Amino acid sequence: MAELDAPGRNGVRARVRLLLVLVLGLFTKKLVEHVIYVNLALRGTSSQSSTYNHLGAAKNAIDGSSSADYMSGHCTHTAQDASPWWRLDLTKVYNVTRVKVTNRGDCCSERIDGAEIRIGSSPEHGGIKNPKCGKIMSLSLGEEAEYVCGMVGQYVTVTIPDRPEYLTLCEVKVYGVEVSEQQPSVNLALRGTSSQSSTYNELGAAENAIDGSSSANYMSKHCSHTAQDAPPWWRLDLTKVYNVQRVKVTNREDCCSERINGAEIRIGLSPEHGGTKNPNLCNMKIPIITTMVTNGYLEKQNPPPAASNVAPLYNAYQSSVQGEGDARKAIDGYLNNDAAGDQCAKTKEEPDPWWKLDLNSDHKILSIAVTSRGECCDAPIKGAEIRVGNSNTSWKENPVCGTISSMDPGQTVSFYCNGMVGRFVYIVIPDDTRSLSLCEVQVFGVPTDKPSKFKA
Repeated sequence: MAELDAPGRNGVRARVRLLLVLVLGLFTKKLVEHVIYVNLALRGTSSQSSTYNHLGAAKNAIDGSSSADYMSGHCTHTAQDASPWWRLDLTKVYNVTRVKVTNRGDCCSERIDGAEIRIGSSPEHGGIKNPKCGKIMSLSLGEEAEYVCGMVGQYVTVTIPDRPEYLTLCEVKVYGVEVSEQQPSVNLALRGTSSQSSTYNELGAAENAIDGSSSANYMSKHCSHTAQDAPPWWRLDLTKVYNVQRVKVTNREDCCSERINGAEIRIGLSPEHGGTKNPNLCNMKIPIITTMVTNGYLEKQNPPPAASNVAPLYNAYQSSVQGEGDARKAIDGYLNNDAAGDQCAKTKEEPDPWWKLDLNSDHKILSIAVTSRGECCDAPIKGAEIRVGNSNTSWKENPVCGTISSMDPGQTVSFYCNGMVGRFVYIVIPDDTRSLSLCEVQVFGVPTDKPSKFKA
């Protein structure tokens, strides 16, 4: 039995035989609008790079006060440090869904410009090396802004990188769900229903791969078997949305072991085409809308609605076009990432290159999957930001869903936006002069009932 935790190789034409599939994970529950969420910051402890005077203690940002006047004693204040920071220790590991920051209201609003919110497991150097949730471009006097993260960690840091500055925060609120490492995983496959592209004969039903039997002999009727399809697939419907932690697959033992070589495991929200267009990742997390916690207990709710890839239904644009690489090719449904790049969008080499999808109305975005070009070193996508919001002309005004820290050639990586709402999806390489190339962008979401707050 093989336990897979990395992307598979390119698919091949073959018969598919699976003896046993185990899917291990935890059920996630739908976000409901009337839930009152607990501000986790009130439970934590805080520190900062320095303290300007007795009015600016680090704890003032988590005292629950709405006052934005520094002289009231409810705001933090560092000295003019090089890369000042403020750090919150949540004392436990959480899946942080949102962070709210309130700026100083009596003066000096520009000091917070360019501050970064970072979340992770390292307390070292104030946590400034932890992964980035978002960037505070600017806040007006006393303004509160919300940043959607969907990141796991114990430490939440606000830092102003690469310049001497005073850091003042009048309130920081953190919302999320505790990650329990002690909660046992169960084989979710036993609860689901299965199907496949075809069935070779009466011995090879799709359900045989989730019957709980450890027999690896096909003649025992405990293995699935398709015909020689192009391409063959086997699909498991978990019936609810789960945080999938591990997938285990057992191959046939009586013959033909090589037939499974190159098979891909895909996990996502779309049942179309057997789920073969879902992101090609293992050990990944299906979008966690949220888990509602009230008085320490989980409340049972209905699962979230299914979300399909809505990108091909709408129009795409980009900052410029290089050769035949128009923006529409990133949403044409082809995951082709060959060296020629004929099915990929590509901009010219320029400052802050961007690609944009207009969904025509507000959508609740659960996840976004990005496929890079397959050849080495062409138009590297490292550092690109994925943004979701309602600004059509200024990508900087749209909140960050995720940042592409790195991608291998031809890789598909998913970013979980945790229900961010917006009309426009931007992918941009900020603060650099490069070419942006995208072979496919899949946007999984559902329309909202609320009118769009469109900004021209």
